[in-house]
Amino acid sequence: MEMDMKKDRVFGRYLQETALGNVKDISGDMPFVPEVIASSIYYLRKYNALNTPELFRISVANSIMTQVKLELNMGVTVKSYFQRYSNPGTDEFMLLASLIKTYCFELLEPAFTVEASRKIIEAQESIINEQEKLKIFQQIFASLPTPNRYFLGSLFPFLKEVSDAQIASGGDKCMSSSNLGVVFAPCTLYDPKDPTYGATSAPNAFRVFIDNCNNFEPGKVRPKLIRKQSYPR
Repeated sequence: MEMDMKKDRVFGRYLQETALGNVKDISGDMPFVPEVIASSIYYLRKYNALNTPELFRISVANSIMTQVKLELNMGVTVKSYFQRYSNPGTDEFMLLASLIKTYCFELLEPAFTVEASRKIIEAQESIINEQEKLKIFQQIFASLPTPNRYFLGSLFPFLKEVSDAQIASGGDKCMSSSNLGVVFAPCTLYDPKDPTYGATSAPNAFRVFIDNCNNFEPGKVRPKLIRKQSYPR
């Protein structure tokens, strides 16, 4: 994919552009996942930082994020940027978490896509049982474009690890899957033209994806697109 050098390379683009272009992860561990996400996840795992109190809840200062985004958009990778820290600590871990959130928030289309987001929210707000909802979520997930499935399919198990580590550490600042849903639903599972749609139900739906991450494997064969359905309320 050719790169328009006047455009930012990483942030504020479509997922497909950064997942398939020259800023994708080149390690092979996370196919179709942008390097900024893959490397941020890698370092948070490497330094056992998943239990950092309030990880993903607290964001770094705007001035710091602006400077880091500038470097990444000019071609610096997270991998090369992070090598400047010989002994990373909480501030650096919060930066990595903020990069993941910011990337998701600034995508030109939500990672779930608008169409799938609305279908998920509609199912979540229905009165059907949780097992049936899970099946519907699996169908919707499988219908997503390949880059979106691989992106989300890498994000969910990572966030499950975060949730498990946070719960194991305990404390009143624990970032459980429910709290992570509050953080990530507004930047991945929403309709930009109607951001209040599903504002309370989308976080609960996102929690389901985290808690059941093993049911959302991106490599599964895509079925036909599911038809529009109406659910009992």
